[in-house]
Amino acid sequence: MRCPLNRVNSNVNGKIKLVNSITLSFDPPYFDLVAPLFIAKFGTPSKDAIEQVQNAYGAQYSDRSVNWVDGAVILYMSKYADAKTAMIGLSPVPPARNGSL
Repeated sequence: MRCPLNRVNSNVNGKIKLVNSITLSFDPPYFDLVAPLFIAKFGTPSKDAIEQVQNAYGAQYSDRSVNWVDGAVILYMSKYADAKTAMIGLSPVPPARNGSL
């Protein structure tokens, strides 16, 4: 089964011509197929959490988010990045604040 992508976005800092982030969006049912592939490829995630989220209409979802932090890069996945879209993103690690992320 193929996972169709809905969107591919990139955010580039024009002044220094570096990519700030890349995101891939797809339908949430595919998250349960994609997440195990990323775990097999990148190993145990730094974070793997499930939380209850609610949209503006009151519908509740169990949102799973998974991320890997490696040096200056975060690879993150979220089943419900918004109410209709799962997301995979790659971005720089934000600067530490008071010794923590």
